[in-house]
Amino acid sequence: MKKLLLLSILLIVGCDDAPTEHSHDDSVEIDWILIKCPNFTYNNWEDGENIFHAGVGYIFLGKVVNHNFPESYQEGFEGTITFQYDEEAFSFDISDSYNINMEEYFFEYSDPEYVENIKCFNNMSYCEVTYTGAAVYKSSTTSPFEIIDYR
Repeated sequence: MKKLLLLSILLIVGCDDAPTEHSHDDSVEIDWILIKCPNFTYNNWEDGENIFHAGVGYIFLGKVVNHNFPESYQEGFEGTITFQYDEEAFSFDISDSYNINMEEYFFEYSDPEYVENIKCFNNMSYCEVTYTGAAVYKSSTTSPFEIIDYR
């Protein structure tokens, strides 16, 4: 649930650049999307002090259940996320998101159990993610963000 909260906060931050009005005619529904964030921020509580870290990071939003994402938080993870979608194997190198000060990768992912759907609008310039029992969150995917892949 902590990861869902962090992801929600990240998505809300992305809302500032997202259009507030759209036509449902230009939407596309997807099952997953991987977004690269050049200015990913992470706060960490150390000795009662909130310390912010920044760098390249990745956000994965989707309904993919067969993945190695939890391993990205474990020692020995080598910087490649893998998952299976529609009987096809996917692999992405996220090693540029390693933060030496935190000694971990800046990678967040949505819990597939709570993702109802993802709709993207305006030629993939922003996406709305609907979570089970929660509000709809908008996330900008325009520059400086980079869409790595989606299906």
